[in-house]
Amino acid sequence: MSPTIHPACNCGAGRARMAPLVLGVLIAWIPATVAWSDGQAPPSPAVDSWQNAERITPEELAQILRSAGAEKPAIYHVGYRVLFAQAHIPGSQYAGPGSNQTGLNALMRAVSALPKTQSIVLYCGCCPWKHCPNLEQPWAMLQAAGFTRVKVLYMPKNFGVDWVQKGYPVEASDPSHG
Repeated sequence: MSPTIHPACNCGAGRARMAPLVLGVLIAWIPATVAWSDGQAPPSPAVDSWQNAERITPEELAQILRSAGAEKPAIYHVGYRVLFAQAHIPGSQYAGPGSNQTGLNALMRAVSALPKTQSIVLYCGCCPWKHCPNLEQPWAMLQAAGFTRVKVLYMPKNFGVDWVQKGYPVEASDPSHG
């Protein structure tokens, strides 16, 4: 099973939305700068883009999911429903496309009860990593909300090639639940 690229995937369309996100990251960074000037340790280098975010590889995530003793992250699919229905990572939750407000609102509802230190993995897989329209906004939103352990699943090509074809576990959604 090899999920296809959804026609709604407007790869590269997220650049116009970058300015407000960068501003949000800068606003979050200012309090750390003030604390540093009061004699505290300097802050870690700011991660200013989801492309520079902490990543997890498919191999690493599959290993965590197979390991009986490992802490399991909360995993959210922030791509298109049709792709999630075809095949998704077992235990992952569908949040909706991260490129629109409906998907972002669904993700915030899904994480609202989690502690800010909960390990979270975001993934899409609709198209090549460098063009994904769905990871940037959810990553930035969770960072701004204070979640400290957010990783993005690095899939250079797409979910079909980088997860399914490598034999990592998948589930399909019940077609009656769409």
